[in-house]
Amino acid sequence: MRLFFPPAQRFTVASRHRLAEAQLEQGLLDRAGKFALAALRREAADARGSVALIEQCQPQDAREWMMLGSACLEVREPAYDGRALAAFARALASEGDDTVRLRSLLGSARALMRQDKIAEAERPLAAAVALAPMHGEAAGRYGRTVARSDPDRAVDWLSQQIAAGNRCAAVLESWAGALAAAGRRQQAEAATGLDQFLRQSRAVAPPGWSSLDAFHAALAEELADHPARRPERLGSASVHSVRIDEPHLTGSRHMAALESHLETLIVAHLDSLDGNHPFLRARPAAARVRYWVLLSHGEGHQIPHAHPAGWLSGVYYLSVPEVIAGGSGSEGCLQFVLPERVSAPGRAIEGPTIRPQSGLFVTFPSHAHHRTFPYTPALGDTAPRIVVAFDLEHRDDG
Repeated sequence: MRLFFPPAQRFTVASRHRLAEAQLEQGLLDRAGKFALAALRREAADARGSVALIEQCQPQDAREWMMLGSACLEVREPAYDGRALAAFARALASEGDDTVRLRSLLGSARALMRQDKIAEAERPLAAAVALAPMHGEAAGRYGRTVARSDPDRAVDWLSQQIAAGNRCAAVLESWAGALAAAGRRQQAEAATGLDQFLRQSRAVAPPGWSSLDAFHAALAEELADHPARRPERLGSASVHSVRIDEPHLTGSRHMAALESHLETLIVAHLDSLDGNHPFLRARPAAARVRYWVLLSHGEGHQIPHAHPAGWLSGVYYLSVPEVIAGGSGSEGCLQFVLPERVSAPGRAIEGPTIRPQSGLFVTFPSHAHHRTFPYTPALGDTAPRIVVAFDLEHRDDG
């Protein structure tokens, strides 16, 4: 498999956001520029500001109504869910391309699910699957929604999707969840594939560094005041954490070395994968490595989630407080889980648990649900836990 890391970025999202806001104040943005700023506001966790700007521009076509609906969903309030549904309805009633129509159908289903209208949400999802039968998100969401009322029907339908070649993470995630919801735990565990594909290894110092500790210390120093640091957005899997989505900037000192180090570790794990699981049959010939950094203290943790946009996911621990590394309970640990009931998110069947150590490298299928636990820092310990997380995403152009 060929791996491709994203190019170094010259400007962070935050800097582009500040520039666009200044241009708006000076009256320098045309209509297209205002919609671009609305998208930047969403990335900067200002969903209300995004909604306000789009409404000020008065949406005129299907794409603009779809953007308004998506921004409303980001606010995550009941009143905005209703506004999202209305915006998506306008988008679907307007003439738009299939991509806009698909995004609007999926958005409509999300808004209905937020209102606990599960049966109603099946209709736009079924329409999305009819429009794009092999679309991973559409199939995964449809299967997951059906599983809330009829897990066995969901299992059968998702199994047919997988047999037809739709083996992306979103579909495999929903397949495992539907099996768990149907009470078929052993099959759900086999669908997740952790017994075959969960990998752990300990890193050694990369070339040019006297020790792994020296390498980690240099990375931690750079990340401590990284210009792309930001709090986690509402609705993400991380809680009480700082995130860096653009670690590699043109002025970075050590991020290129980190990428080279990650590539060496990833390739070693890829070479060990073997079998006939649907996960392996979906293995891409070329993959984009999307990675980000999470920094957290005691209360920082991740709620149960998967990575539906990826194929293989993983974490590399740069810094782990001793209270975690030398502990005996679940505090600070990474745990894989199976959803106990699709209708009750948050309730989970516990699976393998991994105790973080500095230099530990872990990979797993992107469809595998996992979470982390908060911990109690030792007295006087102010150093954060620093984790590099990544997804290997399909790169169609090779």
